[in-house]
Amino acid sequence: MRNPLALKSVASLLTAAAVVAMNTSASASSANNTLFDIGIEAGAQVARIGLNGGAQSNRPACHNVAYNSYWAFDISTAKGKALLATAQAALLAGKKVGVTGGTGCTNIAASGTINVETVTVLILLAN
Repeated sequence: MRNPLALKSVASLLTAAAVVAMNTSASASSANNTLFDIGIEAGAQVARIGLNGGAQSNRPACHNVAYNSYWAFDISTAKGKALLATAQAALLAGKKVGVTGGTGCTNIAASGTINVETVTVLILLAN
């Protein structure tokens, strides 16, 4: 015989996990298009990528609206190096990418503060 209390607890945990997952993605943007540039500011360990068309909505509050077409990521990590290589391949080949941002921002300026949404996923599309 199954324990009804255990089943209710599992159901409650799954429901809570689903709500948390929905809330964290609510303030992140995504877009599909070609890149128009990649930049690495002197003295910074971050890269920024510019996507034609940019993101139309769901930017986190920390994102500078003057940089609507940009996302950024840390290039001092293994993931950041892989993101940079993927972005370079897409730019050179003229291929579309799918970009998904996170709920946080990355400062793209070596001095001063220009915050843009942090990339969480970058997919090179076979268009």
